[in-house]
Amino acid sequence: MAIQSMNTSSDPSQRQEIDSYDDKSFCKQHKGPRTGLKEPAGANDYPADETRGFNFSPFIIQPRDYHISYLPNTPLDLFQLFVPKSLLWRWIEYTNSWIYYLLENGVVDSWNNPLHKHSTLLAWEGISTAQIYVWLGMLIYIGIHKERKLRSHWKAPRLGDQSPLHSVIKFMPY
Repeated sequence: MAIQSMNTSSDPSQRQEIDSYDDKSFCKQHKGPRTGLKEPAGANDYPADETRGFNFSPFIIQPRDYHISYLPNTPLDLFQLFVPKSLLWRWIEYTNSWIYYLLENGVVDSWNNPLHKHSTLLAWEGISTAQIYVWLGMLIYIGIHKERKLRSHWKAPRLGDQSPLHSVIKFMPY
């Protein structure tokens, strides 16, 4: 079976035909200003393996009845299918155990910087599943709504200034 592809030029003599079952059809040919024997990322131009690609037999999928699963009632229920509560509980356990380790050893971080008497770490009260969900929601929102600086997400909107649609400071301080 042959597939016909066209270059960007409309000249019919520039058309080429590629056999879709040919082992060499995966080779990428540059038609731009780049020249040289190697790919830009340093990939070598190895010849096609002569022992592969000629005895293709697809595997047989057994027929089965279809099943339609309905979406959960709330967006949170849908999100919990991907990030279950059991995973959140482990994150809470790991985070709290790390903080308690730091408090017991009198250090602020993994570089053994000493804990000061005015450190915010001393006011640690633990973390909850609601706080984890807020944090994950903020990560998703920050990933969707791009800003030049991370701290711009915490700025209050001003007249004539395009800033985040939802102020994240309502949910988590900077």
